[in-house]
Amino acid sequence: MQLREMGEQDCLAFLAGHTRGHLACLGEKYPYIVPIQYAYEKGRLFIFSMPGLKIDLLRAHSPACVQVEEFGENR
Repeated sequence: MQLREMGEQDCLAFLAGHTRGHLACLGEKYPYIVPIQYAYEKGRLFIFSMPGLKIDLLRAHSPACVQVEEFGENR
């Protein structure tokens, strides 16, 4: 695996070019991390979810983080 630094435009292009990742938000005692499918358009990230813990936690604590997945061949 090769690591490289990405500028803001590279990050946004990477985000726009993928649709799967993980959402991390603040839980009661521990971080809460769940797999997601998303869409990115015009500077906004869209994630669909039914009512539940993820929505409750995001409403209670706005800081969140998204990690994007990229799958190579044979992975």
